[in-house]
Amino acid sequence: MMMRLSFSLFFLLFFSAFSYSQPAKPLAMMGDQVITTDDFIMKWETTPQPGRELEGPMTESKEKLLKTMVAEKVLAAYARQLRLDTLYAIRRMIRSMEEISVRDQFFKADIQSKVSVTPAMLAEAEARAHEFRHIRFVFHPDYDSALFLYSRLKLGASFDSLLATRPESAEQPRPMQITFGSLEKPVEDAVYDTPVGGYTRPVRRPEGFFVFRVERIEPTPVVADKEKAIWKRKLDDMVHIREADTYYLEFMKTFFKGKEVATDGRLFRVLNRKLYEKLMPRMKSQTEKKRSPVSLSDGDVAAIERELGPDTLAMNLIKYATAPVKVRDFLWDLQFRGWNVITSDPERFKGEFGSITEIIARDAVLNHEAYRRGYASHPEVVKRLRDFSDYFLAERVKGRVADTIDVSEQEIRAQYEKESLKTADTVLVNAIEIQVEKAEQIPEILEAHRLGRSFSDLFRQYNQNPGLKHPDGETGWFLPSQRGGVGKDLAARRLMEILGPVKTGRYISLIQLIGKKKLGGVKPVEPEPYETVKADMAAKAWDEKFVQRLNGITVREARKQGLTMDLDALKTVKVTAVNMAAFQQMGFGGKVLVVPYTANYDEWYPDWKGKDPAP
Repeated sequence: MMMRLSFSLFFLLFFSAFSYSQPAKPLAMMGDQVITTDDFIMKWETTPQPGRELEGPMTESKEKLLKTMVAEKVLAAYARQLRLDTLYAIRRMIRSMEEISVRDQFFKADIQSKVSVTPAMLAEAEARAHEFRHIRFVFHPDYDSALFLYSRLKLGASFDSLLATRPESAEQPRPMQITFGSLEKPVEDAVYDTPVGGYTRPVRRPEGFFVFRVERIEPTPVVADKEKAIWKRKLDDMVHIREADTYYLEFMKTFFKGKEVATDGRLFRVLNRKLYEKLMPRMKSQTEKKRSPVSLSDGDVAAIERELGPDTLAMNLIKYATAPVKVRDFLWDLQFRGWNVITSDPERFKGEFGSITEIIARDAVLNHEAYRRGYASHPEVVKRLRDFSDYFLAERVKGRVADTIDVSEQEIRAQYEKESLKTADTVLVNAIEIQVEKAEQIPEILEAHRLGRSFSDLFRQYNQNPGLKHPDGETGWFLPSQRGGVGKDLAARRLMEILGPVKTGRYISLIQLIGKKKLGGVKPVEPEPYETVKADMAAKAWDEKFVQRLNGITVREARKQGLTMDLDALKTVKVTAVNMAAFQQMGFGGKVLVVPYTANYDEWYPDWKGKDPAP
């Protein structure tokens, strides 16, 4: 019952695109593609860039980002030459991105365009956002009974004594703290119109009627001047959300009338069983107190495909006359949406799978109408698809290169000899390190941390390197020189600051400094035994070999495509030092990065800048 009160029916963040007074100029050109100052600023301001807040003018970070963007375009063009864009997995990812984008345009046209927010609405939102209200409630499914409870309280009955006799008391071990946007609008209106110690008249909700008591009011934390603009924009977004809710409900009542959509029950049960079998081992390996959501991976989907076979994959799971959804498309779309579960109970799992299946069935109807209206040709959709297609294809090229890399015992030994050169340190550091395989996971982790989740908790959910053994992700105390440039950069951080994302071997790391202590004097690093660090040396040797091979492809293709770059023009581009990841909530549900996030890759540049190879 409490959970139903804590969120509104539909969420939408109206993303306001950055506006720039700087005229757009080309920064790089290759083949038929151009990276402009607008492209660069959007990428810079909406994706995290390691270390940029420490560099003053940030020239180095700006150059790294531009070189990364160039490499992505170059490798994507190469991938198209290899016809990697015809692979099913790539086509399906692009199709899923297109579908969520055309639905967003449909939403904007039929719902968002009708939203009108007045200055009075914004003033009310700001006034409410400055207060925390602590509330409790009594509940009854019948209005007359709820009105009787309200009357008793108004006549002086003890709220505590009354609540103690009722089943909803178990949900309220302490008062619930709310502020603007915490509750649905009718509930919030009733609560904010009630003084401390007062009671609301019965408030109708789908499950019944609530009578709220306002226990106390306290101010919310003061918003810093530098954060006020963002804070006010969020309030504006939330007011828009509520207005959009009204039109959304009206739309849903009328749009789906007469449209018949069904799910094949047998295929649903087969998929439910397969998904449960794939996800439960990972769920059950977690402790009861420290459970994190388990997501469907590419490997899970590929394994289910093999088990089902081509005939079953080609069947229609969702039956809609004009736009059915095949089993194979459904599975990959499920993975694209980031569907996850946090329960090992078979019935609850089935319920959660049923809910996402209903959403995908609903979206099939919306997709059909959005495509019929031609939203796939909308400039926003075309631009997003081009950006994300380039990202998907460039990552596929990197994956193909990675599949060709092996390191020999001799190469590992050579790496060990190189790393064993004596250096000196003045501190020891301790950290929590999260390593993931895909760059697009980084903004999600940073956003979760910004919202209050600890790095240890995030390690348990996201870390993909089984070699990191500590259950909370701690590295243990080590000398910075043992991690090369990464260790040096980490030692320069303040406690609890985050380094990264940085490429570390096969993985991309986010590292939080949690401890630093001075040594008694300058301490030389004695090389550790070879067998102790062999795995680390193998990872470093693999990474160097991978980068060298990828550099060769990138430089060759950049020359073929006639790459030109204007680093002088880049120096004049004005950007902020705020490190953030920006997501866009899409109409009719779903969340995507405003632009794709790519791990920095600029190692190719010195080779490209050097002399052309002899003919």
